[in-house]
Amino acid sequence: MDINNFYIKHSFSNFDVDFTFSIKNAQIVCIFGRSGSGKSTVLRALAGLNSKALIDKEKLAFLFQDNSVFTNFNVWENIVFSTTKTLKDEIKYYLKKYLSFKEKKYFLYLLRLANLRHLRYEKVENLSGGQRQRLALLCALAKNSEFILLDEPFSALDDDNKEILMKFIVKINKEFKNKIIFVSHSKYEIYSLADVIYEIEDGKNKKTYTKQEFKKEKIGKI
Repeated sequence: MDINNFYIKHSFSNFDVDFTFSIKNAQIVCIFGRSGSGKSTVLRALAGLNSKALIDKEKLAFLFQDNSVFTNFNVWENIVFSTTKTLKDEIKYYLKKYLSFKEKKYFLYLLRLANLRHLRYEKVENLSGGQRQRLALLCALAKNSEFILLDEPFSALDDDNKEILMKFIVKINKEFKNKIIFVSHSKYEIYSLADVIYEIEDGKNKKTYTKQEFKKEKIGKI
């Protein structure tokens, strides 16, 4: 079984991170802690935003709290642009000239999974917040990333859209067997998604939970 072990050690002027965790194929791992505990710093370290990347950037997709999609593109153009280094003003030419049948089939399949296929030619500015978040996640998937990092991906969503996106994340994890690492302080989100939970406090490992252990020790305290 493919297991990745990570050790993150990083010093700031008034804060040190010294944190370890592991993740297996097709697993969803959560880094859980209070605000300021260092959980987002761990994600940024994995992606190389604070130091040398611990994950090959070709194998990595990072979805920030504010979804990174281009509002001047439609849904389809956003997905294609996420997989190519084509300049923004050349994307329409790329779509006509270079996009293969295999790529089109794969992208349409992703859109169907996300229930966005009927909106593929819709401008992003016309999408709801939940639809934009699903599109941002699709853009990460379109690159066929082995690792997907999610920094509090539900923070800007209402309850209905949060439920839709959580179900979608579970679906794509089962489908593509990727490794998803997400950050949250919501016990409900954590229990709904995570297979393994690593609690962080002041930049250090505090405790590791299975889903059932987390339910027993934490859910009753909501």
